[in-house]
Order: sequence, then structure tokens, then C-alpha cells
Amino acid sequence: MKKHAGDKYGLLAGAGILVAVAVFFLPRTGDGPRPSEVRQPEVKAVPVDPTVPLVGRPADDSLIHAVLTPSGPVDHAQLLHRIEALPDTLTEAETHAICRALREGLSDYSSLAPEQKHHLANQLMDAVLRQKNASARLAGELAEIWQSPKADETLRDYALQHLAQLIEGRGPASPHLSAWQTAGLPILLDAARNVHLRSSGTALLALHFLSDPSSPTAVQVPELNGLIEGTAVDQAAHLAARAAAFQAAAARNGQSLLAEARRLARDRSVNSGLRLSVIHYLGACGEATDRALLTAIAEENDRRYLTASRSARTRLLSRLP
Repeated sequence: MKKHAGDKYGLLAGAGILVAVAVFFLPRTGDGPRPSEVRQPEVKAVPVDPTVPLVGRPADDSLIHAVLTPSGPVDHAQLLHRIEALPDTLTEAETHAICRALREGLSDYSSLAPEQKHHLANQLMDAVLRQKNASARLAGELAEIWQSPKADETLRDYALQHLAQLIEGRGPASPHLSAWQTAGLPILLDAARNVHLRSSGTALLALHFLSDPSSPTAVQVPELNGLIEGTAVDQAAHLAARAAAFQAAAARNGQSLLAEARRLARDRSVNSGLRLSVIHYLGACGEATDRALLTAIAEENDRRYLTASRSARTRLLSRLP
């Protein structure tokens, strides 16, 4: 299976934490929805530029038909091969058809196992992003997948990851970058504010990476630090969103969460994924007094935290004068 092109923006990916943390929180198929996940994202629709003509339907001989509406039994390997063979010269009508199918939750793939359907969804979004003549409407198309009540949480999370890629300007250069950023940033911010959803964490990390001043396409997100801090301490927020908030704070060297991090690190009843993120944060941002806490965690004889606490303590000591 290929590495997801959007992995940089996936929850906890690229943030310097142990792979073990991602096991707890990355989108996983087969998980039953938590009570806090049944609500749909409270996102405003992206306005459509009236100067952009509406797209038509793909030609009858388009390769898209064999991908989106297979005539025979749905086979994951066969569909994957067809998707990977799609050219980077699809028409706007063809890319629109892909996004429409994703917005509908890939209903023609319903016979596939959830993890197979999600893998194909990710590959379809990759195919859309690699197009040489991507439409000015593409940010809005991805936003509509995020907004769709027919797309499950994992599909919507992937849409956010690919929206972040688009805003960053990865792939072929496009004259539409400014338009994508204008349309896409409010969506990521709204997603980040939906703290009851797992994908709030994806949005927080995406905004962190996108605002990196060393990037030639860096964007300004003045409210980001406040969003990170607010999510980290919000006990009603999704655990994955809180974990991502601590990861983003660690990457940004923010010390405003030290008191909350120490409280969570001491509490053995805290969710494992969240506690691992907090341990990582203490290694990145903690003070000399936190050495004893990290040592105590290492001595708990719990293999979930042993490597993480030792690594955090090593990092902490390397930062001290």
C-alpha cells in the first residue's frame, strides 16, 4: 500500500512523536462512532465564484466511469490499479465527478471493507491534486467533501489533509494558489474549532505547518495559538484533538500549557494517546523540575510510556543549560 500523500497533515504525523501515538488516533476503520462524533461539522458553505462556469459531465468514454461506476463486481486491487493509472490531464468535469462521488461517500464502493474504501478515497484525492490544470474551484470541492453528511469522518479527515496540501502549493504550480488559500483557510479554521471531532486535530496540525514562516507559501493564522491552547485544556474536546493540540504546542515551543501537561502526565487514568502527547510536550517545552516527573513515569513499568518518557527526558536534558 502506498504512503498517503497527505500524511504530513494527518493527525500526529510529521510532529516528531513516536509512531505509537498515531496508533491511538489516526483514522481507523471499523471503529464505532463515539457519541461526540455523530454531529456534523458546523461549517459554512464555500461560495462559488459566479465567473467560473459550472462543469459538465465526463465524456462517455472517460476513464472516470470505470473508476467510479464499475460495471462488474467491485474489486479493491482492480480499482486501485485504475485510479493509479489516471492521467494528470483530466478535464474539470472529470475531477468534479471524482469529488462528487467522494461527497456522496463513494456509494458505489459500498461492498468493500471500510479500510479498502478509505484507501481508494485517499488515492482518488491524490489523483485530483496531481492534475496539471487543477480548477480554481478545487478548494471548494474539497470543502464540500468535508461538509458532506454522506461522507464518514475518515473521508472528511482526508479531505482536510488534501485541502492543506492544496493551500501549501504542493504539486504543479498553479495560478489559483491565492484563490485556494482564500477559500481553504476558513474551512481549516472552522474544522479546528469543531473540537468535538477527531479531525479538529488534523486541522490544527495543518494550520501549524501552513503557517511555518520558513515556507515560501506560508499563511498568516493569528488565532492559531489561542486555538491550540483552548483545545488542549478543553475537557469536552475529542481526545485526539487535545493530543494534536499538545503536539502543535510542542512544535511551536509554547510553554503556556505546562501546568495542564503536568496534571495530565501525573494522572495514570488519562487516555494513553493523550498522555503520550503530553509526555512529548514536556520533553520539548518542560523545565528542569519536570525531569523528576518524566523519571517517575518511566518507573511505572508500563511499556506504553517507557520509551516515550525516556526520550522526553533525554530531550529535556539536552535543552537545559
